Amino acid sequence: MQAIAGKHCLAVAQVGPDFMIVESPIELPPMPAELIVEIDGHAKRRSIYLPDGIRKTASRTRISPA
Repeated sequence: MQAIAGKHCLAVAQVGPDFMIVESPIELPPMPAELIVEIDGHAKRRSIYLPDGIRKTASRTRISPA
């Protein structure tokens, strides 16, 4: 799994209905993003919004539908 936020491509370890856990978080402001989940060679893309941005110190990043 990965998330594309601006020019950044971030590896995602876990996704829930309203959060994601980024493997190596960086500091990003609130912004739209795209979540890409690949299962059995088929990629599914979902537009999301990062209402709090991403913080290096937070274990979870809140997401909402875009």
